Amino acid sequence: PVYDPGNGAILGVLGLDVEANKWQQLISRARVWPIAITALVTVIMLVFGAYMRRQQRWILETQRRIRLQDTLLYLVKADMFLFDRALEEITRVVAMTVEVERVGVWRFDRQTGEAVCEKVYTKSTRRYDSGERMPVSACPRYFQAMQGERVIDAGDARSDPRTREFADTYLKPHGIFSLLDVSVWSHGKVTGIVCLEHAGYYRKWRPEEVSFAVSIAEMLSSLIESQERRRAEEELQNAYEKLKLTQSQLIQSSKMAAIGQLASGVAHEINNPLTGVLNNVQLIMMQLHGNQPPKADEFAEIMKAVEDSALRCKKITKALLDFARASGGSFENIRLNDIMEQAVTIIGQELKLKNITLNKDLMPGLPVVRGDPQLLQQVIFDLVVNAKWAVEKKGGGDGGFITLGTGYDSSAQSVNITISDNGVGIPQENLQKIYDPFFTTKAVGEGTGLGLSICYNIIKEHNGRIAVSSKAGEGTTFTISLPALTLL
Repeated sequence: PVYDPGNGAILGVLGLDVEANKWQQLISRARVWPIAITALVTVIMLVFGAYMRRQQRWILETQRRIRLQDTLLYLVKADMFLFDRALEEITRVVAMTVEVERVGVWRFDRQTGEAVCEKVYTKSTRRYDSGERMPVSACPRYFQAMQGERVIDAGDARSDPRTREFADTYLKPHGIFSLLDVSVWSHGKVTGIVCLEHAGYYRKWRPEEVSFAVSIAEMLSSLIESQERRRAEEELQNAYEKLKLTQSQLIQSSKMAAIGQLASGVAHEINNPLTGVLNNVQLIMMQLHGNQPPKADEFAEIMKAVEDSALRCKKITKALLDFARASGGSFENIRLNDIMEQAVTIIGQELKLKNITLNKDLMPGLPVVRGDPQLLQQVIFDLVVNAKWAVEKKGGGDGGFITLGTGYDSSAQSVNITISDNGVGIPQENLQKIYDPFFTTKAVGEGTGLGLSICYNIIKEHNGRIAVSSKAGEGTTFTISLPALTLL
């Protein structure tokens, strides 16, 4: 016998058939040695041929492994940002590498109870398809196997117990003989399947091909989770943008409501200087009709009064327009004292009509802060309107007071705003709830419960803090702290 030195298998048998009576003659004539040498050479050739065949198989297997590894490396480095494009590239490259007719990626639609083909590539036609559906109820053994086994390597898919359920409906119409299917897991459950489908003849799947298919399934799992994460981030961003738009609309509505509450005071504030302008103009007209034009000094004095009244109207109108203008969403350097003065310009006369004393305690030379002037002015107006309501609610002969103050905290390097009143105050049990949306102690029609919630969010956007101290029956003080940009 001739043995394979690699694995010990018998390669063949070398035999010499010689008649017994001629054996001694062959030996005596020394003719057996050439025969023996020939036999030895034959053995060597057989052994060498077996060795070369084994080496060739090893080289081919090594090349296949390298090709599979190179494909995985290529796919890892490829741009997988666009999900549909990534599926096209994965299915195409896998089909070319493993040399199968079709490669598909299927996802489970748990609402309809179906497996839906996301993408399938057919090598012979170089075509991509999608949308094919397979009801789970039509192939229970297959889908049960995919839940329990990671891999189905069916060399004869048409007769394999796990895959023959769809032999007539899927395998035969597509000319498929062998299947290598691997489940795709995501978030601890099977969410899809990657399918390698061989056509033309039955195929036995090699271990390295199975490992390759499992790696592709892991890659698809990461890709699916990444897509879901991007989709969730996009939905979150859209929700955030809608929330910002809603908040902006709420702020603008709150501004319009505040202007409506202050309308009578603003109208009175504008009416007074306009009345002065009208009176002075009528005086000049009367003098001109009586052929008694005013003297130069008298005319200059009248015109100066007209100018002062017009400038007063301009100041009030500008303050109203600035307040009513929608926020642009951009931050700039702001002097808080200017914001407070604009608030006094608009709301001062309304408070005077309500017999409420408005005090100012503004610290000169404050550092500037970074913020949105419209939004900060909205906060001040909302807090002053609340203070006005609290003072009116308390009643009393003197009408009460509201104090607007500014200051600088050197230890915290912050600029502070204080708005105080001697109104009804806030009960202790409500102090922790005043910033909650829709929380209000006002009667129906007097408030929505959104004012302080909006103020709180605006101050947070400015990296500031808002605090309140109050005692029922005595009054309330709100303190706003904003980071200072420059030191005193």
